[in-house]
Amino acid sequence: VPADAKLRPARDVLAAERDGVTVLLDLRRAVYLGLDEVGTVAWREIERGASAESVTRRICEEYDAPPDAIREDMLRFVTELHRRRLVVSS
Repeated sequence: VPADAKLRPARDVLAAERDGVTVLLDLRRAVYLGLDEVGTVAWREIERGASAESVTRRICEEYDAPPDAIREDMLRFVTELHRRRLVVSS
């Protein structure tokens, strides 16, 4: 997924958040995916149509970690969501 591509949840994915964690449900395959606190912050940004780079910036603002490590982790996270067809890019 290019870092500047706009992301959005796939049409057949439902998300439910509670107490800082999110559960995604892929309705096509009836598969659940749990997101931790960081994944939940990233998912909120994806729901707003943010790019992978924007998601990375938001996580950098929220958490005290080296930006290069965050960038690598977020690109891996977004790529995995895209691979599982939980997000689409434009």
